[in-house]
Amino acid sequence: MEECIKKRYEFIDLLKAIAIFFVVIYHYNNLSINFLETQKQVSYLNYFFKSIFSTCVPIFFFLNGALLLNKNFNLKKHIYKLITIIFITVIWGIITLLILMPIKNEYMSLFEFVKSLVTWKPHWINHLWFLQALVVIYIFFPLIKKTYDSEVNNLYFFLIIAFIMTFGNVFLSNCANVLEFIIGKNYLRGNINFFDEFNAFRGIYGYSIVYFILGGLFFKYKEKFHEKKWVIRSISTIVISMVILTLYGVLMSKSNGEIYDIVWYGYDTIPTLFMVIALYILALKYKGNHKVFKLINITGKNSLGIYFMHMFWGSLFIKYFERFPYSHNIITNLLFALFVLLISLLSVLLLKKIPVVKKLFVL
Repeated sequence: MEECIKKRYEFIDLLKAIAIFFVVIYHYNNLSINFLETQKQVSYLNYFFKSIFSTCVPIFFFLNGALLLNKNFNLKKHIYKLITIIFITVIWGIITLLILMPIKNEYMSLFEFVKSLVTWKPHWINHLWFLQALVVIYIFFPLIKKTYDSEVNNLYFFLIIAFIMTFGNVFLSNCANVLEFIIGKNYLRGNINFFDEFNAFRGIYGYSIVYFILGGLFFKYKEKFHEKKWVIRSISTIVISMVILTLYGVLMSKSNGEIYDIVWYGYDTIPTLFMVIALYILALKYKGNHKVFKLINITGKNSLGIYFMHMFWGSLFIKYFERFPYSHNIITNLLFALFVLLISLLSVLLLKKIPVVKKLFVL
């Protein structure tokens, strides 16, 4: 979400625009996906459609790695950036709580307000987890960057271990849950840490580090993916990954008796990882040098601000959208998400004209 280098890459702005749109529609939609109650085919179709939204935040981690790992490093500037992220995260936590109280018509005492800020109150400010995860990456970044520049083979070792402990661990849980479904038992109901205290990535969003490093590597070797064959491979990968993720989500939903959040629990799955890489390869073809694409480029450049602002506009309008007779189908939800995105973008552009306020939208 941040601008890391002076030169702009249009395909990165495109990916940021796609990612922030997926974030908006994931947070604010009224898609009919409860196939446990309705058994309608459209519910399965909507659920399948929703699976690609699991790439939303992972794309941002991937792009941050692509930009940061391939630029010159300055430790003093990095420390300043780290402190800035922490400061902005807290400030936006406070701002979001203050604005959402009248929108949701739920008011807090001073004690409740502080508690909500400290505990990152769900459905209020817990969307800021992305910035918290980014802080963790920034803490490790000097070591990762040094290894990336000089001893890349050592970085591969770290990447493989991180992959095993995060995506690999989730894959083992996926297999265990499928096996439980087959034998008719349900012991886990989700993911567990198979590696116990051996897992150095427990308690953090460790998979974000995998996306981050892979982003750097794929950016470094991006010229290798310009051949036409990669377009077909990428599209096929996205479709197959969506099918796999959807089937697993349906299995988990029927096993647990409630709709499985295919997006949130999809972030650290192998299908989502493949989709992120595939979308990245497809985006390499984008040039963005036509006036028609100007809106996409502007959206990409302001994705961080939209990330902050969409919570206000989404919370304000979702209750009205849900009353709309056709609010359960894909098209209307796409249009609603686009509306929230555009009004959020407009808000950001206006607020950035205020000298002090504009600093809240830049990392």
